[in-house]
Amino acid sequence: TRIGLALIFAVIMATFWANSTNDTHGLMTQASLLFVSVGAAVFTTSVYVPTLIEERPVFLRERHDACYRVISYVLHKIIIEGFTGIFAVLLFSPVVYWSCNMSDHIYAYIFFNLALWTLNFAAVMLTLAVASASPNVEIAGAAVPLVMTLNFFCGGFMVLADKIPVWWKWLYNVSYVQWGFSALMVNQFEGQVFPQCYEMNQSGVSSQAVMMNIFSQGLGNGMLTGQDLMEATCSSGHEFDRSMLTACSVSQVAAYDSMCLQSAGLSILGGNNQCEDLCVSVKGESVLDTFGLAGRSKWQSLGYVAANLPVFCLCFYLALRFLKHEHR
Repeated sequence: TRIGLALIFAVIMATFWANSTNDTHGLMTQASLLFVSVGAAVFTTSVYVPTLIEERPVFLRERHDACYRVISYVLHKIIIEGFTGIFAVLLFSPVVYWSCNMSDHIYAYIFFNLALWTLNFAAVMLTLAVASASPNVEIAGAAVPLVMTLNFFCGGFMVLADKIPVWWKWLYNVSYVQWGFSALMVNQFEGQVFPQCYEMNQSGVSSQAVMMNIFSQGLGNGMLTGQDLMEATCSSGHEFDRSMLTACSVSQVAAYDSMCLQSAGLSILGGNNQCEDLCVSVKGESVLDTFGLAGRSKWQSLGYVAANLPVFCLCFYLALRFLKHEHR
């Protein structure tokens, strides 16, 4: 069931995110894909709740009959779930990764698989811990999604890191979902440059208005910096005076201050509209900075996800060892 569910999720996601572009909107779409990939690795573990509750009477009976110890049952679950997760990830990753225009570096793809497997493994153990601590399937079925959803709210995508209320900051800092999303984002965007060219001669729109729209949108969503604009080029080879752009503040560009941009615009466009396509480059670090992830290491982020594994395994063991929900 779990392996088949992973493949179904992969196909559905591919139909939504396939062939995503590398423009500013496409880069945000890629970020959403990575967050949903985290969700696919985490929320699919809810299918284990009924199975674990159904196994409980058998576990209690055989434990009282001294057939095995609690630690044996826990280790059995850890080994089985770990290997099952490998097959699920190997089915899910190639469908999503290669159809959705992700990084074409093979090492990035390998890391993507490793990160999803670690996330899924951590989510499974957390699900087993919460379900084991629940007295019945109804409470477990409510508690597991609640815990997962709280982690998602503090995952750094739906609510950006600097906007999370102070009373939830602690969960943001420890959330394995947040660190998993961080690892995937850094893996995808760190050190990457995404060139984007815009046609200046658009029907019914002045070239200067097109130029100002490019600059204002890029600066407004944080994808472009003043330095990026200074490094803009024309596909036709036309050179312009970039120093003109330094006279305009970000707020002036975003407000379409034509007086401020007039000199820069004329220089870019040239007397005879020489700049046919204006090209700017969005740096991957700008995307990471949008989500408060600039300067992070993907391996360190993955390490924080992995650090949750022994904690969740211990909680799973303690719940089985000391919480008595049923009597023989």
